[in-house]
Amino acid sequence: MNKFISIFFMLIPLLSISQITIDSSHIVSIGEVRYFGDVENDADLFSIGGAGTNQTWNFSNLIAEEQDSIIVLNPQNTAYSFMFPTSNLCASGDILFYLENNWDGLWLLGGVDSYLGPIPIDKQAILKYPLTYGSSFTSKWEIDTMLINNIIPIPGIDIIRYKLDSTENNYVDGWGTLKLPMGDYDALRMKKNITSTDSVWGRAFPASITINTNGMMFSPDSIWVNIGDTVFFNTGGYHNAVQVDSTTWTNQDTTSNGGFFFPGNATANQYIIIDTNINHTNGIIYYVCQPHASMGMTGRLFINGNNPWSLIYNSDGTSLSYWWLSDHPDAGFTMLEAEIDDYGDVDYIRFMKQEKQISNINNINNNITVYPNPVSEKLFINCPGTQSNILIKNIIGQIIIETSFTNIIDIRKIKNGIYFIEIYEGNNLSVKEKIIIQH
Repeated sequence: MNKFISIFFMLIPLLSISQITIDSSHIVSIGEVRYFGDVENDADLFSIGGAGTNQTWNFSNLIAEEQDSIIVLNPQNTAYSFMFPTSNLCASGDILFYLENNWDGLWLLGGVDSYLGPIPIDKQAILKYPLTYGSSFTSKWEIDTMLINNIIPIPGIDIIRYKLDSTENNYVDGWGTLKLPMGDYDALRMKKNITSTDSVWGRAFPASITINTNGMMFSPDSIWVNIGDTVFFNTGGYHNAVQVDSTTWTNQDTTSNGGFFFPGNATANQYIIIDTNINHTNGIIYYVCQPHASMGMTGRLFINGNNPWSLIYNSDGTSLSYWWLSDHPDAGFTMLEAEIDDYGDVDYIRFMKQEKQISNINNINNNITVYPNPVSEKLFINCPGTQSNILIKNIIGQIIIETSFTNIIDIRKIKNGIYFIEIYEGNNLSVKEKIIIQH
């Protein structure tokens, strides 16, 4: 019996550290805030450690080089909820991420970026439940979004199109103890092998072109058009415009090929939009005026290829990263993320950290403090100098408050979320700082 008791007490330390299981109950709830630190310059000083059971991954000496935070909002209280009707969580940082957390996984539905605007994607798994040691799943990310070009200074490129095709193979390769500056946590480690192709395309704005009539001619009677352009036919009077095939056009005949037919009365809906499905012959659209085709009243639209987009950038690649997750109430998101470079060294680390009450990370004038942060009712500003005005903006740059300088701002009527406060002295920016409003 004494031998049995001795063995039992020897096993207690091993039994106290056990592998965990992550499910939907371990994800943050609406109203919660998490704080993160980023490490890049010193990331290669740390090791990701080993795979397998009962591991210890020591990142307790991490010091944040940059800091930020995420507040979890009710997506129904945000401006873009109509685009993501099944979302039940919205993670608000520099980008709004719309998430769905349900019994089988944590899913990303899309986001809203201050430059790109809304970015809907096909629903993709961030996590699959139950997540435990040995779990694996695959996610395929496909993004195809367009925006007005105010980023890349290339003449003739008015619209940017960004495309991403990525496959992530996720495998939980270890469990054990994760040591962070904020404490020790039972954790799972998930290995992520990623292959991706991303590309940037550009094109000019689609144009609107009007075909008029001038005597017994279309004016202009031949013109180059791009995919996406709109062509209006202002026939009027006793002329019409009927699409025909190339042989009919060459012979100055009048038999329609089943394409567009615009009568001899100018109306607002007499137009075609050039797209890849439009009826054409070898990239040329032929048309005639039926009453006057024999007199040479014919026209052509030459299509500048079937793809109006010019490739600006393309990259194929693979990458490797690791996520650590815990079932502890402090967690709710990944507690640590580490990206690995081509040489096997840690290239970048993002880790969960304790709240920082007063944040002046982005202050231009370090003598100005803005507090408390997070704030629920009133925001206080300590400022030794003379400032002129204050702006508070949301994450997509919309001005929520604009006021002359004051030491106290009442924010009780502003919705929960992440905002930016800008303090100016004349036209000069003194402070730009992120604040969290949490009632």
